[in-house]
Amino acid sequence: MDGDALADRDERANHKEVPAMTQPPTSSEAADLMGVGPRDLLASGFADALAPADAAALHDWLGARLDALRDCDGEERQERRRSRWSGPLPGSPMSGPGSPPEIA
Repeated sequence: MDGDALADRDERANHKEVPAMTQPPTSSEAADLMGVGPRDLLASGFADALAPADAAALHDWLGARLDALRDCDGEERQERRRSRWSGPLPGSPMSGPGSPPEIA
């Protein structure tokens, strides 16, 4: 190898690529990168239920959920919400021993 080839090789070895500025990932892209799926959110207590993907089934499912909320007393509904979100999620480091609920 001649002197110029050695100099080129050394320059390439010392050159560090600088990544181009990119947009931060969307929440969906970040979840995909982290491997977080709907069942993970359900198991961790972050989600209450998995909604059906089929449009007709989703319509029925949402209707039933809304009917259940409508039938619930306002004070009771607020108390449920307060108790659910006032502490750490199940399975979080602050929640102590135990594991997330089982999912079907």
